[in-house]
Amino acid sequence: MNIFPVIVLSLGIVYLFSRACVAHTISNRMQIKDRTLAQYRPAYDAPSLKPYLHNKRAHRVVLDHAAYHTDMPQYWRDCADRDTLEPRTSAINWWEIYYVDFKIHRETEHNAQFSQLRLWLEVGGQPYKVLHMVNDDQESWLRAWLLEQLCSLRWQGKLYLDLVSRHTEGDWTEWQQQRQTVTDSIQFQNHLAGFDYRIVDQHTGVALHQQLIHPHGVRQFYVNYDV
Repeated sequence: MNIFPVIVLSLGIVYLFSRACVAHTISNRMQIKDRTLAQYRPAYDAPSLKPYLHNKRAHRVVLDHAAYHTDMPQYWRDCADRDTLEPRTSAINWWEIYYVDFKIHRETEHNAQFSQLRLWLEVGGQPYKVLHMVNDDQESWLRAWLLEQLCSLRWQGKLYLDLVSRHTEGDWTEWQQQRQTVTDSIQFQNHLAGFDYRIVDQHTGVALHQQLIHPHGVRQFYVNYDV
């Protein structure tokens, strides 16, 4: 009797079973939901904020380290400007800005990014403000100077805070522990109008979105941006 086909069939069954177990484990661990982003909404996209002035180009600005590489700061209006090679501008009316995309970089510790951010936060007139912060250098949020700057922020009016933590090394357990340390450090969070924290795996595009202060209540779920 030729047992080779039986061995091959058995190995095939074992392989399929192991793949199923791995898929089940990943599914339980990741619990990816909302694959089409149909229901994904940060707090600042609540219907009460319509007509969403923060989405209009004239009311947005990017605060990144490269803006301060010239004597007079030059800003992009939108994150996409980096890809489309839009020219930077110094003509920013800060009292008309609703949305700041604050990109953290190694140079941020020593340049004027946080100084300009503070000036904008203290400007009155806007019914609300959205502060989107991302570790553009993909390094840890647990840098002493960064936590100190973050925890000392003050503002006028309603502020929606959206923190994005990008990662290329480590695992979800480490990243969630880092998130817990960061959120525990932010003593002012109860005074925020909205607070979202997203952990992004740069390799897969999967993100864990935690809604800390949100119209839908406190919850967290995984989404896949690469859909």
